[in-house]
Amino acid sequence: MGDQPQRSGSFPTEVSNNIVPFNASRSEDAQQRIQAVVQQLETLSTFPTTITARVEAIIAQGISSKTLYRHLDFGTTSLIISGLI
Repeated sequence: MGDQPQRSGSFPTEVSNNIVPFNASRSEDAQQRIQAVVQQLETLSTFPTTITARVEAIIAQGISSKTLYRHLDFGTTSLIISGLI
């Protein structure tokens, strides 16, 4: 039923393991943005002392509350918010 297909290439035999999942890269980006905002507020000496005010200040800088609370389980973010770093 016809001729054999003429293929001019080979299938890769090795799979690269250095691919970063999309969600992981978004998560890292969000954490870096949160840390950058906190550093900026500290540099300007406008980082509030209470946790509620800190959260509101970070949200005012363009980090959504959903993003902020989603990343509170990551050690550094929760320590920054609580004032331990």
